[in-house]
Amino acid sequence: MEFTWNEEQGRVKVTLRCLLQNGDGMFWLYGGDRPHLGAVGIWSRGEEPQVTVFPGHKEGVVVQEAVCRLAGSGKLGNVTLGCGIHLDRITPEEIALVLTLCRRLTGRLIETLERGEA
Repeated sequence: MEFTWNEEQGRVKVTLRCLLQNGDGMFWLYGGDRPHLGAVGIWSRGEEPQVTVFPGHKEGVVVQEAVCRLAGSGKLGNVTLGCGIHLDRITPEEIALVLTLCRRLTGRLIETLERGEA
């Protein structure tokens, strides 16, 4: 099953693309002016999440939180999450908004999994 959701407020737009197969999930969280790959996270049931942040990028916080939340949901066996969000001349308020929108999308995904809709 594949699906894509967006959250947008002002200049900030974040997209979550999902691919679910046989209890595993591959996710791509991206947005801003130049979506890219800044960090990746993986998790497998019974293991600790692992996050790699590419040099010069700041998405590690988003990836760590999202992977931990997905792992804690108990609804997935294996998870991969790539993330890259870049907004030119981002303000501190917009950074906080990026985090809020990413949390909202991750929460929506977890709720969908818990309801058995995905």
